[in-house]
Amino acid sequence: MRDDETAASVWAATSRAARAATVRLAALHFSFSMVKTGREGNEFRPSFSADSATDSRRIAPSVNAPSGTVLVVDDDASIRFLCRVNLELDGWEVREAESVAQAREALAAETVRAVLLDLHLGDESGVTFFEEIRRDHPDVRVALLTGTVDTPTLDGATPEAVIPKPFTLDELLETVRAIAG
Repeated sequence: MRDDETAASVWAATSRAARAATVRLAALHFSFSMVKTGREGNEFRPSFSADSATDSRRIAPSVNAPSGTVLVVDDDASIRFLCRVNLELDGWEVREAESVAQAREALAAETVRAVLLDLHLGDESGVTFFEEIRRDHPDVRVALLTGTVDTPTLDGATPEAVIPKPFTLDELLETVRAIAG
């Protein structure tokens, strides 16, 4: 079964209220196509359509929301997406980078208030990049994302915060507000 067929079957089994809530929350990141299915009528088929790293659409911020840009640097697209959606809902502008090279470009392109930086970026070291951020962008606040907080992988790094994986959305939002707010 193709991914879009799986998504369509899950969508069909979901309650009307849950589908409506999902559409409101995810409308900026999903596309919905109407497909003629013959005598049975039409069918909606949701599919993930946006490349979150290059997608310029964003979720509208809440009232009295914080402002500023947060850069999420993680090689895991699902972590970047989770952070992006929730930080945008909280009012932050969010940029994403899946590598150190992309993160350097983002930091050079605009003013960033905070960086959420994964310690393990594939073959690259988050700690080494953290030191580079400290040297080249001393006003940028950094929170390290890691599943290995209790190990010596921090190598003496002293970020403003460490967010252990897995983390709750409250931990994410409170940490970003504390370091960048």
